[in-house]
Amino acid sequence: MARRSEHSKEEIKELAITKARMLIAENGNDGFKARKIAKEMGYTVGTIYYLFGNMESLRYHVCGSILDNHFSFTDKQLNKKKNRLYFMILQYIKFSQEHKNFWTFLFSHNTPPKAKMPDWYSQKLNILFSQLYDSFYPYTKTKAATVKAVIVI
Repeated sequence: MARRSEHSKEEIKELAITKARMLIAENGNDGFKARKIAKEMGYTVGTIYYLFGNMESLRYHVCGSILDNHFSFTDKQLNKKKNRLYFMILQYIKFSQEHKNFWTFLFSHNTPPKAKMPDWYSQKLNILFSQLYDSFYPYTKTKAATVKAVIVI
């Protein structure tokens, strides 16, 4: 077992996120278990709960990491594309085919009724949906139709 003094709190958090992603990539949702993640980290389950408070919080961090790695389109990248919508849809399709376990993990989550999505995660989603909205708008022409199109994706 590793000692907490060997790594900073932020390093251990990043290690937990990295190991969780690795297990999810290999085993899907079944890989997202505190014991499995802790074992891969070389730490105890208690360390995960000390760092994140609960598995729900770790899930948001893992989902945030997945979004950052696969859907962090910069305006510069998007503006280079003749057809932003086509580019973004292709990216979604490519991601869903090449990373099925991540795709399932992102979209199979049921937040407990009284749980509140962290503000930082909500901001990540808002950026992604804003980019989708901006890409759809030239084709839908109305705010309502654009919002419906983005929700479908």
